[in-house]
Amino acid sequence: MSLQTRPIPAFLAGCLICAAAFGQDGPALLHKMQQALGGAGEIDNIHDFEQLVRAATWDRKGNPISQVRKRTRWIKPDHLRLDQVGPGDPARQALGGSGGR
Repeated sequence: MSLQTRPIPAFLAGCLICAAAFGQDGPALLHKMQQALGGAGEIDNIHDFEQLVRAATWDRKGNPISQVRKRTRWIKPDHLRLDQVGPGDPARQALGGSGGR
């Protein structure tokens, strides 16, 4: 049987080949990003990080529903807060370094 008659194994083989090729660049890209941020010492000096993301949502037919807002905040050494607000799916999590609270 040729690969054309067995589409699923051919698809899986293609994914594995692509994943292996992309995985080889990962450490180099992370090192490049680390250097762009000033090196490991500068990254270690970060004590508070906040990221705000806003995204549009659509229904299955492609009609716009609304916007979702996500806020991630990390405070060194061990506090993490995740907030996501959108229609019908508000979510909030706060994690501290003591027992997952």
